[in-house]
This record gives sequence, C-alpha cells and structure tokens, in this order.
Amino acid sequence: MNQKGFATIFGLCMILVIALVARGIEQEQMNHAYEATDIQAEVELQNAADSGIYEAAKIALDDPTILPITGSSRRKDHQHKFDDLKIKSESLGTITVETWGERTAFHPYKVKYKSTKDEAVEDKSRLIKDANGKTIYQEAYIFFSRASADSNRMNGKIYRRAYAYMLSEKNSDGTYKDETIYFMGLPTTNDYKLDELK
Repeated sequence: MNQKGFATIFGLCMILVIALVARGIEQEQMNHAYEATDIQAEVELQNAADSGIYEAAKIALDDPTILPITGSSRRKDHQHKFDDLKIKSESLGTITVETWGERTAFHPYKVKYKSTKDEAVEDKSRLIKDANGKTIYQEAYIFFSRASADSNRMNGKIYRRAYAYMLSEKNSDGTYKDETIYFMGLPTTNDYKLDELK
C-alpha cells in the first residue's frame, strides 16, 4: 500500500472516531435533558398530590360532617372521595388529582425492625391518659391523594402520591386545637399549618 492509500484510510478512521465521539456527546446531552424533564415531572406531580391534601383538609375543617366517625370496620364504608382536581401543566398536559379522606382514632405505633419479621407495636410512651388512667385515642383526619398524568415518553401514566393526617380535636369555641398537616411516607421536616399556605 502506498502512502496515499494509507493516508486516505487513516483520514477515514479519524473521521469515524470524531463522528463517534460527537455522537456520544450528543447522546449524553439527550440523557441529561431527559433526566431534567423527568425530575421536573416528578416535582410537578408531587406538588399536585400535596395540593390535593391541602384542598381536602380545608374542606374537612370547614365541614366536619364530610368525614364522619362510623362504627363500620370496613374502611371503604367511611372513606370519602373528594372531587378530582384538574391542574394544567406545560410539560405534562393535564394532571388529575384524586383525594380520599376518612376520620379515625389515632393510634401511635412504632415499628420494631427484626431480621426475620418486622412488627408494629403500640408506642406506649406517646399514649394520652385521662384522670382515671384510661387511654384516650385522639381523633384524626387521614388523607390520601394520587396525582397522575399521561407520559408520552413512558407510554402510559405516571403517578405520585401524598399521605397525611390532621388531628380533629376542637377547642371549646369550636376552633381546631391543631391545624398542622403531618405528611407521612416520605422523610420530611416540613409540616404546615393551613394559615401558612394562604
């Protein structure tokens, strides 16, 4: 092979290497763009799920008859489904938020983690007792919401959920003793009072 042929083959190989490197950089940038879009979608869905809890809490505080205490042991008999929220999103289109609530007695539990089987036991250190030593279980509103949207990239729906409770105990004047919404399921230090969200 003469020098001209070698230079031609070497030049073609260099062009191929440069094209492959450029393609790799382009793919890396696309992956980064997809990650940013996915994070934005997750944050929007989580915010929508949280807003479903806030709306349901406002409704339940304004009208406690929506979440009555029932003697039924079947949870679906005393769960209330609130009206769906529709939220417009530039990146996801329409986000649908479904929210459910119920009123129940609050039992403080803690989980004992074991290597064979985890078990939940009543946390006696957090029990409230009356003057006679009888346990008082505080009433609470429990809320669950699910935000969903269609995802073209994932060929289906994507979801995020929120789970929270509020104590439903009232003062003698009819106001609630504690309007703090306690979110559960995700580690957080942010609990909000309804008046802080206005």
